[in-house]
Amino acid sequence: EERVVALDALRSLAKDNATAALMVKAGVIEKAVAALKNGSNEERAVALSLLQRVSTSPRAQHALLSAGVVPALEALLNAPTGPRQGGSEGLLAALTLARSEER
Repeated sequence: EERVVALDALRSLAKDNATAALMVKAGVIEKAVAALKNGSNEERAVALSLLQRVSTSPRAQHALLSAGVVPALEALLNAPTGPRQGGSEGLLAALTLARSEER
């Protein structure tokens, strides 16, 4: 419950690239990816929403890719149960594109 509240509070703060960059520095991206991989359904839903918000920042995109979010998103999309929020496919597509542009 506390993790859900904390992730939701961070999600509400993630409104621009500058804030996303601060979240990268603070290690928020890694914590949100960990919640996406191993959290409860509620934690996963909030983490996904947070990651969608920060994913517009190139720095955050790099941090998301480094934290291994693509396999976590793929697993989430293919899971028989769990959060299925519209936009997760879009986030996955945007990160896949960002990854291909880095090469």
